[in-house]
Amino acid sequence: MIIDTTPSLRMWRDIVHEFMDEKIGVEYCRKCYANREYPHRIYDGVVENDWIGLLVPEEYGGQGGDMIEQVMNHLVRYRHAHHDNH
Repeated sequence: MIIDTTPSLRMWRDIVHEFMDEKIGVEYCRKCYANREYPHRIYDGVVENDWIGLLVPEEYGGQGGDMIEQVMNHLVRYRHAHHDNH
């Protein structure tokens, strides 16, 4: 369970939810889940937003790795929340 206790974590939650609402959408998540398809649009968005660099340590040009788990958990929670309700 993720507890958003810091402004930084709340900011990431809001950014990820906005991305999912505006760029991905519930229907796409449902379709991928139902058809057991890889969610390419989500991955492409992660790359486009440079979130993929969250995995890489700063000394190698990345963003330090601290937030990737938060971002991915919010992506998964978004998908599950919308899939489970319909």
